[in-house]
Amino acid sequence: MTFLIFDTVAAAQARSEQAWLDCGYLPDSTTSLWSWVPHPLDGRAALTIPTTPLEAQIGLSQEAYDALLTEAEKAMLVDVLPDEWIPEEYY
Repeated sequence: MTFLIFDTVAAAQARSEQAWLDCGYLPDSTTSLWSWVPHPLDGRAALTIPTTPLEAQIGLSQEAYDALLTEAEKAMLVDVLPDEWIPEEYY
């Protein structure tokens, strides 16, 4: 699992929703691909990005799944959120 940090919850939600559409799925009962974790104080949010499509529970190849993120987004992925972000039970 990796994390992609956004300035706002709305930005994280929008990016997750776009990834769902980019998979070729329709926005029906599910509208977003990745979940997000809001920062407890400052309004930021981090998408939780599973490393494989199997972990994400979708039927894409690894290559197609990897292509959902831009090169800039891939460079911004972090393996662990800062300590103040969330309780340890989320890791």
